[in-house]
Parts: sequence; C-alpha cells; structure tokens
Amino acid sequence: MNNTLILMILNLIGKLFSFFREMVFSYFYGTGAITDAFNTSTTAATLIFSVITYALSKTYIPTFSKISKERGPQEGNAFTNKLLNFSLFLCTTIMILGLVFAPFIVKMFAIGYDGEKLKIASLFMRAVILTMYPNIYAAIFSSYLQIKGDFITPALPLLILNIILGITVAISKGNIYIMAGGIFLAYFIQFAVFPHKIRQAGFKRIRGKVEIDDDIKTLIRLSIPTIFSMAAVYISTIVDQSFASIVANDGGVSVINYSLKILRIVSSTFIVPFQITAYPLIGKLTAEKNFAEVKNVTSKTLVKIMILFVPSLVGLMVLSRPIISFVYMRGAFGYEDMIRTADVLFYYTIYLIGPAVADLLYLSFFSVQNTKIPTIISFIQLCVNVFLDYALSGKYGLVGLALATTISQFVLVGLAILMYRKYFGKLNKTYIFKNLGKITIGGIALGFIVKYTYNLKPSNLGLLITILVGSIVYLAIIFILKVDGLDEIKEKFTKKIKKF
Repeated sequence: MNNTLILMILNLIGKLFSFFREMVFSYFYGTGAITDAFNTSTTAATLIFSVITYALSKTYIPTFSKISKERGPQEGNAFTNKLLNFSLFLCTTIMILGLVFAPFIVKMFAIGYDGEKLKIASLFMRAVILTMYPNIYAAIFSSYLQIKGDFITPALPLLILNIILGITVAISKGNIYIMAGGIFLAYFIQFAVFPHKIRQAGFKRIRGKVEIDDDIKTLIRLSIPTIFSMAAVYISTIVDQSFASIVANDGGVSVINYSLKILRIVSSTFIVPFQITAYPLIGKLTAEKNFAEVKNVTSKTLVKIMILFVPSLVGLMVLSRPIISFVYMRGAFGYEDMIRTADVLFYYTIYLIGPAVADLLYLSFFSVQNTKIPTIISFIQLCVNVFLDYALSGKYGLVGLALATTISQFVLVGLAILMYRKYFGKLNKTYIFKNLGKITIGGIALGFIVKYTYNLKPSNLGLLITILVGSIVYLAIIFILKVDGLDEIKEKFTKKIKKF
C-alpha cells in the first residue's frame, strides 16, 4: 500500500503537468488542424510502442521470476540482456518501416486526412518513431525495477515528458518543426532516469550479438497474443478517430482525444498504481500455486480501486462541462468546442470500467503465462466496438462513438469475469459487493452534493470548491460506513505525512 500511495502521488503530479500541457495546447491550437495532426500522429506512433512495451511488461515479469527462481538471479540478468539486445534489433526494423511509410500509417489512423494536414501528421509521427530505442529500454527496465521493489523510478518519465511537451507547445507558436523537435526531445529524455537506478539494483549491461535462445522464444510466444490484446485496445481508439475524422472533420479527432486524455488521467492516477503494485505479488503467489490468496489479493485490490474509481466516475459525469471549461476553454478553444468535448466526455466516462476491472483480472492470466484468454476477450470487444461505431456514429456523431466504446467495455468486463471464474474460481463476492454497496452510497451522495454546490457558484473557483466539498462528503460517508481497506490507506498516508 505504501508504494501504491507514492505511485498515486507521482502519477497525480505527472497528470497535473499533463493538464498544464493540454491547457497550453488548447489555448494556442484549440481543436484545429495542428491539434488533430498531433493527436493522430502521436497516437499512431504510441500504438507501436505500447503494444510492444505492454507485451514485454506482462510477459517479462513472470518469465524473469521463473528463471531467477530456478537458475538464480544472474541468469535472470543474463536473460534481461538477451531480451534487450533482441528488442533493439526488432526496433531498428520497425523504425525504418515507420519512417518510410509514415503517411500511409497516418491514413490508417485518420482516413479523412489529406494535403497539409497529412503532411504535418506524418512529420510529428516520424519525430516520435525516432524515439523507439529509449522507449523500449525504459519499458524493459521499468519491469525490472518493479521486480526489485522500485516502483518510483518507472513513474518519473511521465513528469519529464509532460514538462518538455508543455514548454514545446508554448514556444512553438504554430511552428510545426519546433513542435516535432520538442516531441522527439520529450520522448527521448524519458529514459535518462534509468541507467543509474538499474546499476544500483545490481544489473550490468552486456552488449552482444542478437541471440534467440529458448527463453527468448518462450517470451516471444507469450508476447504475440499479448501484443494483439493491447493492439485491440488501441485499434478501438484508432477506429474512433477514423470515424471522427469523417463525421466531424472540423476537429472531431481532437474532441475525442481531449476527452480520452482526461479519462486516462483518472485511470493512471487512481487505477493503474494499484494494478502495478499488485502484479508482482500475484506473480509470486501463482508461482507458489497459492491461488486462494491470489483471489484474495485480487478481491481486495478491486475494492481499493473502486474506492477511488466510483467518485471519479460520478464527478466526471456530473461536472463534465465545468471540468472541460476549466481545463481547456481559453484562447483558440471556444464555447462550442467545450460543449462538444464535454458531451463526448460524459458518454465516455463509464468506459473506465474496463481498465478498472478487466485489466486487474488479466493480471492472474498473465502470471500463469496464459496470454490467449485476454487476447480473445479484447478482440471480441474490438469487434463489438467497431460494429457499434458504424451503427451509432452516423446518427449520433461523436457522442455515438463515445457511447459505442462504453457499451463495448461492458462486454469486455462480462467476458473477463466469466473467464476468471472458469480458470481461477469465484472472487470473494460477499466482500466485494458489501463494500461496493457502501461505496455506491457515497458516490450517489457525492453526485447530488457536487451538482448542488456547483450551481451555487458556477465558475472555475466554484468548481474547485465543489470538488473539495464533494471529496470531504464522500470520504466522510465511506468512513462512517466502514469500507474495508480505508484504515490501511489512512494509516499509510498518515505515516507518509509525518515523515515530511
């Protein structure tokens, strides 16, 4: 829990910088062509990184743990060196293809782009593609340090990224080449925090020829389904963007991205830290065949996630317009942009149920090296999302795209729960639903309080006061109702405060 709180604080600081970056971006560029091009290109390039880094992080940890346990820690480090050599070789091929075929890749992500908009997006994407080496380096050693108990260092790159991107946007003043240079610099410098820390953790980098032995082959075999699983998540976003570039060519892609970025802030701050700290423990327990404790840890982690997930969901839905106005509405980002983005955010919000529940349940599958089940589930969700995008976007526009993605997440969660029960058995339903009921009561009260409080003083200051009041009321209710896990969170938080 100690590491989780630190991760939450670091992620929150990082996302505050992300907020600043988005405020600067919306001020200078609004929802125009450059914003669309930036969002599409970075999403396209990030997809390539993420599917690889996600697969590595979910398969590296159990593989490293198994090798270290059976053959010793030095063999685990040797495996890491071989994996890094192979990954850098693979990146070289992907980089060359990405640089050459950048315009074609952009068109896959936003079919409505052409002319100058396509040219700008291609330039931005090439800038990000050039940073593949440090991104892969950081991905492998983030997992390595998490195994060693260091959860802090892997969280620092987000701060660096958002600070540099924010400065770049502010000084670019429409110069796309300054933007491209800043993108390259921001992504490249992220890895600078790792070399010293991995040496402290006992790792020695050994460069050598690319060697594909049985360990690497095993990881590749496990990674391929996981790559497709992560790809399905991003393809959903790509499909949304592609339809957005058709149904709303006047900034539709930017509206989708502005909405999703707020949701990702909530996810990475209040959901992901619990999953990151739970994964090594779940991996250790599955290696010991202690599946009863795996389910216990999963049940408790789910409740802890819900303590923060439910109020975030309610607050985003009730205050969608004030939040978008506070974050983005200035400069080139006007009132109509705010209305469109807030409406999309409202219908996207429940989409967070997928990252909150399904991604947690997937950790047990990854720990037993079963990557096929999450992949199959993800592709079923993708098919549902694509079908609903087509069915709803024509009639409801951007809101239809958001609604389609949200509905498909319920399919994802339902299938994840069914498969989890089949392979691992039932979670502690009594524990989960007892606490979820209490949390829901607090969430409903929060919804009424924030709606009433904001209406008393509808302004940016009023929004901040509303969030504070709502948070106090929600925490008071769940403490009175004695939601499990709160005492532990309170104790760890108090100890941290006293240290400062």
